[in-house]
Amino acid sequence: MTAVLDVAVYSDTTAEESVDGVEGFNFRALSAGITPEDRRRIREELLHRVHPTWAHDHDELDHPPTCALLRRDGRTYLARGRSTGLTLSGRQGNLVTQVLVADDGDAFGKYHPAQLYAAPEWTLEATPSGDLDPWPAPTSVRADFEADALEAMLRDDPWAVRVLPHYLTMLDAAAREAPQRLVLVHRDLDVVMRWIAAGALLLEPERAANLTFRALVDDPLRTDAAVVGLSPEFELEPVVGANVIDLERRTTSDIEPSTGSRARVAAFLDGAHAGGRPAFDLAARWEPTVGAELAARAASALHGAIPASEPWRLAVELVDALDSAGARNELVVPAQPVLAAIDTWLPATAEEIRTARETRDRVRAIGATGVADALDRVAGAGLERLVTTLSAELEAHDRGAELAVVNGTWDWLAEEPEAETVHPWLEAAVIGQLPREQRADALAGVQLEIRTWPIVIGRPILPRDNLLVAAWLRHQGIDARLAAIVRNGVAALRGGQGGSDASYDELLDAALHAPYFGTDFPDEELADLVLEYAAVHERIHGARARVADRANKTLKPLLADLRAWGPAVAPHLGSCLIDAVDARAVEYVAEEAGPWASDGVRHALRSRFTSEPKSDVALHALRLAGGSPAPIADGARKFLTEDVKSSTLTRLRGEWERPERDRLDALLRSAGPDRRRGRSGRFGKAKGA
Repeated sequence: MTAVLDVAVYSDTTAEESVDGVEGFNFRALSAGITPEDRRRIREELLHRVHPTWAHDHDELDHPPTCALLRRDGRTYLARGRSTGLTLSGRQGNLVTQVLVADDGDAFGKYHPAQLYAAPEWTLEATPSGDLDPWPAPTSVRADFEADALEAMLRDDPWAVRVLPHYLTMLDAAAREAPQRLVLVHRDLDVVMRWIAAGALLLEPERAANLTFRALVDDPLRTDAAVVGLSPEFELEPVVGANVIDLERRTTSDIEPSTGSRARVAAFLDGAHAGGRPAFDLAARWEPTVGAELAARAASALHGAIPASEPWRLAVELVDALDSAGARNELVVPAQPVLAAIDTWLPATAEEIRTARETRDRVRAIGATGVADALDRVAGAGLERLVTTLSAELEAHDRGAELAVVNGTWDWLAEEPEAETVHPWLEAAVIGQLPREQRADALAGVQLEIRTWPIVIGRPILPRDNLLVAAWLRHQGIDARLAAIVRNGVAALRGGQGGSDASYDELLDAALHAPYFGTDFPDEELADLVLEYAAVHERIHGARARVADRANKTLKPLLADLRAWGPAVAPHLGSCLIDAVDARAVEYVAEEAGPWASDGVRHALRSRFTSEPKSDVALHALRLAGGSPAPIADGARKFLTEDVKSSTLTRLRGEWERPERDRLDALLRSAGPDRRRGRSGRFGKAKGA
């Protein structure tokens, strides 16, 4: 009887297409030989895995595909899977996995399961549903997975030949009863599977029959497969406890090849040098000056059968080594693959551009014009692309790009004439890199482009950043985006959200006088608000100027302003109530203002405590707390009992006369347990940091 391979297909499916009538992730199609135990193993161990954060920065359809070989209880499972985008319900993370199942190793025919990765019968693109016919043993695979092509891949690549004894030693260890894991690193699943298939063909048959593998994954610890393919497109952690061959960077773990592996490789390569193999010719050309190891790696990357994702790295490493060795002729008349690899490079970071330029300058000095010109071209193209991308991100207010500018990542571009489109943001970063409390004053002495405000201000939080935003508005100007932020803050203020803050007055006045481009103010609603507030601003400053009047007529008009502008007006009203000499006006306005007066006095005392002698402010607050009218006394009490640390009051109290000390003690005792007497002082624990 002809051996067959049973088939299962798993994906997101409707109830009608599901084999058991249940919608969601389920089996879409099965052949008759798939058992319930097979289905359990497929669900638990063989499904394509979608990395949870892949879609954050990538197209879902570009997710690395997978291939896995599992052996359990006499059954062999070969699975392939890929990401397919959105589920039927519109969520991310859809997938399809197709699995071949056999209970007889001969069911795979003349091929090792790794070669069947390239069998033509796979249907991952158009997934079937319903009942499936089992596969007969495949009679062909893709040409590059046939045995002769796999052998040629190894024989014709000098680096592969160099590491082949190490690779077979690692495969032997991976095929043991207690396997030592082997990790192959490459972003192309085809490359990883060709290496697994080629290695299996070179192993002793009984060892090859014990191999299990899974590729491509992000973490080798998430599988118990003996051979693991790891994709560098994932954010990889360092691999520990495993042998590693990096097929992209052409590096291997430090392992001593076994005698048996050396013998098998020698037999495999016997007679291989008869034909023309250009990669070996390159390796032989470079070996006398840069050594066998680098010569093999470079020749492999630049002219071998195994694709390198970044061949320029080895090209630059080779150029550096040739230069250091004084091999001038090799650089003046370079091998064409070296120039071709350099031409594929598009430097994407400051370090890469610097490397290209420094290498260019060194080789130009010895007359290697061709290599120097190639490096000059890629450095220029890389800088142009980098600047274009960064400029677009900054114009779009991409926060990551803005933070990179503020953090100094792109400071070096200030010296690059070709980067003039991002220079305005770099100029703003000179201010943005100052401590936040110093930026407002620094803005008075510079002229920056209005659109660069996020570099200096960041994402403003009002009222915390009122004064910084006001300084920008006054000295640099306003655009539509910043106007919208100010408008939203002012609208929240008028809606009763947030607490009182004296700096709203400065912010609104600065917005009124801010320069802008064009004939119209960039935000009509904000324009109406600041024009309305302009009269309030005049009344506030009029009241401040008349606090010495014995018949003060400037306080009462502020009462009407509290209704619409309370959080902005109250701190200034509180300051006027503290200083005004017209006791009758103070009493009337304070009683009418009520909580606004209390809140305003408290804020005014807070402000003075940071700018005037603290002992004088605290004594003044103590006197206000014991007097009238009640709203003023209430604000002063809250300032002393809730805003000033006990440790600070303890120090200030020591400077006072006995009557003031006693009055403070009485006030603090009445304030509650937080201010009661403690062990080390006249009264309790320090409050706050």
